Amino acid sequence: MLGIYLAVHFFALVPYGAEVFSDRGVLPDARLNFTYGIFPNVLEHFGSPAFVVIFLTGLSVLSLIFAAGLFRRIVAVLLWYGWACLFNRNNLINNPSIPYIGLLLLLTLLVPTGESLTRKCTNRQWQLPSMVYWTAWMLMAAGYSFSGWMKLYSPSWIDGSALFHILSNPLARPGCARDFLLALPTSWLRFLTWGALAAELLFFPLSISQRSRMIAWCALASINFAILFVVNFADLTFGMLMIHFFTYDLAWFSALRGTFKRGVLLYLDRQGSKTFAVLKANAQ
Repeated sequence: MLGIYLAVHFFALVPYGAEVFSDRGVLPDARLNFTYGIFPNVLEHFGSPAFVVIFLTGLSVLSLIFAAGLFRRIVAVLLWYGWACLFNRNNLINNPSIPYIGLLLLLTLLVPTGESLTRKCTNRQWQLPSMVYWTAWMLMAAGYSFSGWMKLYSPSWIDGSALFHILSNPLARPGCARDFLLALPTSWLRFLTWGALAAELLFFPLSISQRSRMIAWCALASINFAILFVVNFADLTFGMLMIHFFTYDLAWFSALRGTFKRGVLLYLDRQGSKTFAVLKANAQ
């Protein structure tokens, strides 16, 4: 899924690559970036529009190879380097999903081969290393809680008007979802704003137990899915959903299914006992 996301992302950038990343675009001089000189960036030395288009096309092809599970570790390194090059060539593209995508590419280097989704499943006992999972989870949790903490310094989040401003700005996606939310009473919009803020603030503290982790994960995943329908910046949202998919725990809902099955069986057992008692009484 990460490979497919990256392939779509890079293919979509190809028509705009010269404008965004070349030496004839919005930042013709790479030295205008805050991160200039920190990272060995090939785009700082070869910045022609043609090279940028070739660079993005190459990353698109590598993403498809990565999605197919071929040469995963080598391709992950190349994709990570390309991802870092693009950001360091134009810091203005910065958004919260960029470091998480880079993190996921690096974490795949630590994941053993043989997973069931690859063309050659060689290890029936394959498991994602717990260190990899917890690294992704804790950094995601810390990022969300830090984001919530920083929102406490924003008046629009404190007074509950942030969602209204989001729905009213030029990046809002026109449609039924936006119209529905704007038609809600102001008090409801405030409640939704504060609910989203609370979900971010509490994400890290809720990481202490399996059930609370599931609640935190579902809350923020739902918020991100909702954002897809009201904000016209799907690339950022899908990027955040990638870290959610990576940290999904199969045990969460399997445990709920087990609890549900036990409840159903207990109910049927009780109903059966009652029916048997009635039949026995009638027989007597």
